[in-house]
Amino acid sequence: MIKTTQSTRGLTLVFNLPSSPEEFDKLAGPGQCLANANAQVVYRSGLPKVWKAVCANAATLFGIERPQEVEGNDADGNPIMSGVDDASYLKAIKDQVDSAALQSAAQSIIDSWNDADIFQATSRSKKPDKTFYAKAEQFAARVAAGTADWSTFEANSAARGAVTPLSFDAEGNVDIDTVALRLQEVALADDLG
Repeated sequence: MIKTTQSTRGLTLVFNLPSSPEEFDKLAGPGQCLANANAQVVYRSGLPKVWKAVCANAATLFGIERPQEVEGNDADGNPIMSGVDDASYLKAIKDQVDSAALQSAAQSIIDSWNDADIFQATSRSKKPDKTFYAKAEQFAARVAAGTADWSTFEANSAARGAVTPLSFDAEGNVDIDTVALRLQEVALADDLG
């Protein structure tokens, strides 16, 4: 067994965990280490990746354009439009597309991957949808006020489908993009769960 620390709700707890796949299987049952590892890969990498691909291809696959919303107004008072976030778009797709067609499209995306594709984390090169920044800033304010902490946020959001790790600068300030991305990933998992 190895000792592993986990921070949660301002506490640092120490757990004794298996130090090898064999030790894991001895404690949890035959084949459980591999079964749990595969479930984590699918849940944390595969599912977010397939839903992002469905969003990226929905106009072609189903003829459903991303709904637009007013982002603000330009200098002349004309509305500035932008596409809704992925969670809202996926809800619109689910509301308009037969579940068998959506199942087929999602499965064809998975079938097109090579064996290593599922192990590649979703890309962080894109910024999160703008709707998640306000929520991220609100949570950061709660952390600054001492009514919340990042380790609990990270653990709770991971349990609900977030895969993007939080990152911090040298002074310990959180990268707000990573917070917003985790909130977006949770919203996708909740909407499609």
